[in-house]
Order: sequence, then C-alpha cells, then structure tokens
Amino acid sequence: MQRTPQEWMNPALPLPPAALSARELDELMRAVEDRDEPLVSDQHVVSQVVLREFSERDKNGGASLAAYNLEFKSRKVLGTRGCGKIKDWMPVASSSIEKLWQKTETHLAKALRSLKDGSIFGDDVSASILRDAVALHYVRSVHMRSLAQNAASEAYIGQFPGIIQKYQRRLALEFFRRHGRLPSSTEEYQQTVECIVRDRQQEMVESLFRVKAEEAFRRVQRIFSQITFEIIAAPKSKEFLIADAPVCGTSPHGRRHETGPHNGLGLYAAREWTMPLTPKYAIRLPSQEAVYSKANNKKIDKINAAQVRNSYRHVYFRPPGNALVEFVLQSADEWRKPPAVGPLRLFD
Repeated sequence: MQRTPQEWMNPALPLPPAALSARELDELMRAVEDRDEPLVSDQHVVSQVVLREFSERDKNGGASLAAYNLEFKSRKVLGTRGCGKIKDWMPVASSSIEKLWQKTETHLAKALRSLKDGSIFGDDVSASILRDAVALHYVRSVHMRSLAQNAASEAYIGQFPGIIQKYQRRLALEFFRRHGRLPSSTEEYQQTVECIVRDRQQEMVESLFRVKAEEAFRRVQRIFSQITFEIIAAPKSKEFLIADAPVCGTSPHGRRHETGPHNGLGLYAAREWTMPLTPKYAIRLPSQEAVYSKANNKKIDKINAAQVRNSYRHVYFRPPGNALVEFVLQSADEWRKPPAVGPLRLFD
C-alpha cells in the first residue's frame, strides 16, 4: 500500500521550496555548457576546516589525522589536504561551485569556535553557518554523486515521449541522414534520440549534475535554515570520528543500514540527521530544543557506528586513535562497499 506524504515526511521539517521547472533546468544546463572556467580537480567532500578539528600538529607543524581505509583495513596518518576528497567530484563548472561552498566554509572556523566555547545558540550568524555546513555536506557527498548517475538515466528515459513529440521533424531528418529513409516506428525515433544523446551524453549529464547539485544545496539550505538543532557533547572518555560522507540519517523504523538517500533514507524520511564537527561535538537536527546535550558512551558509539556504515572508503579521527581503530574494526562488518566514483554517463 502506498503511503501518503503525511505518513513518510518528518513533520519537524518545513515543506520544501519548489523545484526547478523543465524550462528553468534546460536554461541553466545551457548556461553551464557555455561557461569557460578552470577545472578544480581535487575537490574536498569534507571541509578542510572540519578535518583540522580532528587533527594533531605533526613534527613539521602541519595538521595530520588518522585515516582508516575500510576497504583495505589499513590505517595511515595523513595531512588533512590528502583526506576527504574526490577527484573531479564536480566534473564541469567546478570553480564556480567551489566559490558557492566557500561562502559557508569561509565562516565555518568562527562558527566552530562559538560551538566549542558554548556560545553557539547566542550567535545567530554562526548557528546559521552550522546549519549550512550540514546542508553542504549532505549534498556534496560521494553518495550524491553516485545517485546522480541513476537519476540522470531515469530522467532521460522519462523524457522520451516528450522529446519525440517536440522534435519529431528534426529526428526524422536525422534518421534520414543516417539511414537514407524516414523512420517508420516510435522505436526508430527512439533509436535516433539515443544516437544523438550518445554523441554528447557526458556533456549533458555533467551539466545536469552541476545544475542539480547547486539546486539541491540551496533547497536543503533553505529547509535547514528554518529548524532547530542540538549539539551533542561527548564525555571525557570518548571522541567522535568522522567519515568521508559525514552526514548520517536515522531511520524512524530502526533500520540501521539506512543512513541516507543512497540506501533508501530520503531527507524527509529520516527522523534526524547527525554530523560530527569536532572530536567532542556533533550537530543533530531537527531537534525540539536548541541545547547542548551530554551523551553517554553508548550514544557516542551509536553515532560513530553510523559514520562507519555511511562512509565511502575512509573514516578519520584524532591520531593515534588506537581505541577508535578497535571500534572501527568491530563496526566494519556492517560496512558495505559503495560503487567507485566514475564518469557520469547515461550509457556504458
């Protein structure tokens, strides 16, 4: 039986803003394709300012943290610049979207200072930045990049009838150019569309992803801006770790494997979203009260275990982190290796 929106939507979240229309989407994709801007290849999906919170000063004065690779079950101490990044996460118009992320990240260090000195709920600007940081990491994640592949393919297939109806004459001419006769069936029109798309599929899908990523960030940012959050404080004996996909959802039905949209838990379906911000503090939203809450050891373990399950390949923590390595080893059985990030394509 299909559930109504009222049954699956978290009532603590405001209604989402309107999505882009097909015409707006098409115009924005064309604008992206026309841009001439330098490519930023090494793109961090976890903000450097957040990773530095989990680091220690090394002998050269740099910031280093322990990186545990869940795929190869190995630990290394690395500089923060080498952690939490994906090559060509945004493959087109990446300079401009990096500038969009920087509008939040530039102010994040100050917001984290307010968080640590206990003044975050008296500092509206910094509180807003923390909400934006969660929205940013929710959207700028490895899992969202993987989802974009399937979403683009589904959107493309769903457009077939409209494309054929709108461009029937042009498609007929293109079919004639390729085959020396006019198409005689819907299938042959569809084949022509596929041939055209294959010729420029990567450009199309990359542009779609670029537009959708920015739209998604602005939508989630607006939704989170209207809700209350809670700061979870770890006890002296415990610390948070952080995954390379650090925003984790909690299923209202207790399904541990559901941690985000990539495994079936959408933004509105989750009971709450949690992100570690320092080894001692994590943000959780929505919350009934804007408070600092002290968590016991069991609660910290639960949050850390969700980080492990939600990770793409790595979790990070303050070095040497021997106790957390043991914890990760115990939790790693629940980790399922996500597909590797590859080029955005409609067809293999």
